[in-house]
Amino acid sequence: MDKLYFDTVIIGGGPAGSSCALTLQDHDLTSCIIDRCKFPRPKLCAGLLTVKTRQLLRRLLPNESEKEFFMATGCTETRTFRLFDRNEPVASVDIEPSIIMTERSRFDEYLLGKYKQRGGTVLEGQSVNSFDFTHRIVKLENGLEVEYRYLVAADGANSLTSQAAREKRLGNALCVETEISSDELNTDGVCAYFNVVPKSYAWTFKKGDHISVGMIKLKGMNFNLKEKFLNFLKFLGIDHPVSYPIKGAMLPMNNFSEDPTFKGSVLFAGDAGGFVDPLTGEGIYFALKSGMLAAESMLQFAPCTTYRKNLLSVTKKLKSDGKFAHLLYTPAFMHYFCKNIHKYDRFIRYFYTTHIDGLNADGIMKTFIKYKLLS
Repeated sequence: MDKLYFDTVIIGGGPAGSSCALTLQDHDLTSCIIDRCKFPRPKLCAGLLTVKTRQLLRRLLPNESEKEFFMATGCTETRTFRLFDRNEPVASVDIEPSIIMTERSRFDEYLLGKYKQRGGTVLEGQSVNSFDFTHRIVKLENGLEVEYRYLVAADGANSLTSQAAREKRLGNALCVETEISSDELNTDGVCAYFNVVPKSYAWTFKKGDHISVGMIKLKGMNFNLKEKFLNFLKFLGIDHPVSYPIKGAMLPMNNFSEDPTFKGSVLFAGDAGGFVDPLTGEGIYFALKSGMLAAESMLQFAPCTTYRKNLLSVTKKLKSDGKFAHLLYTPAFMHYFCKNIHKYDRFIRYFYTTHIDGLNADGIMKTFIKYKLLS
């Protein structure tokens, strides 16, 4: 039986996996990415690249031109950020610097391609058959055995690694999305729609010649998501909503792992660790960041302990935004928010800059007080 050995084996070739692998290469540690898909592969994602995300990308790819990166990954740019109460506009602000959105299938392929160009090993189209965590072996369905010193699970919300490790999680949200031609839907910028779906939001993101339209159903919510989504398309003005293919994916909102390690040698990153913002649904930044931190932790004496410690800034942000999301979607607060937010366009811009583009983990009241002091 064929066998391979690497310092680190990474399950999943998305942003978390590629970020981890690229960081390991900077320190001359051997690594291998295993993914059941061949790239490019379809990926449901709104594709927001916040400022903090672009800063990480510059660290990962210091010799890459940002302009060339944007072109290669199908990025579009806007400054418009709009909020709606159902189909009624309640606020519109210009964001500086610009809001950047990418096409995820091209984004993931680009990062994985950079890892390959640097000599990285990628086993694409290879499914995992089983894990032997005791002897540190990943067995593939084609019979290949891959031994490792450390294993990074970056295989998404439905992580096979997590299931094999019997890690108990609270469950995932369900995200649905479709794409509408810009000729059929007259909207621009980034738009968030409240009171369309319980305790969450729907969105439209304009990306060049098409609009990404989606919504999120949180775990425990009892409603027909497909019906709700089709109704959303109708009040956006889409004449034949059933003619558009709807794609779905699991999203680990409010579901991050307090201890994203297992048996002293397995580290969970990205969606596999539940690292998605519970307020905005942003995942790309947290995938890149956790993948990078996982790699950097392996340079230390106790990688799993170091990883948990280094993730504190991430988990603090996720906890803070989870509390704000819980407050925002209470009926009384949402009613007040939608009726009054138009008075605070400068605060929306400040909040976007500090909490979405940035990594500020302050609560909403502390954020508002800081904003008033700076105004």
